Amino acid sequence: MRYVRATLILLQQFTYSNLTDAAYPHYCKGSGFIARYKEEAMSKRISRREDVNPKEGERKYGDVEFAGPVNNKYPIDTPDHVRAAWSYINHKDNAAKYDKDEVKTIKERIKRAAQKHGVEIDED
Repeated sequence: MRYVRATLILLQQFTYSNLTDAAYPHYCKGSGFIARYKEEAMSKRISRREDVNPKEGERKYGDVEFAGPVNNKYPIDTPDHVRAAWSYINHKDNAAKYDKDEVKTIKERIKRAAQKHGVEIDED
């Protein structure tokens, strides 16, 4: 998420005077490039849960990648963790702790990690 924010800041400061829509449509103001990335970054934000201590996840798993990084839930750094994360997020009681969009974001992150680690998971 920090990378997305830093990229947005750089893009916002970028001068468009030397660009044309025809040559660089994905960078130009008219294309909505920045707006699309802002919208994507905002939609993938996961809320902090009151019932979770993020330090517990870090203590238990170390400094690893999590599908729910705000709460340090669902580690996805190894094939076994990816399988476990997919299993847990597909339990109704675990998914109920998040909004529908948040569950979708977590599942997308787990799917990307599964592909990265060569893990086959059943689609929901």
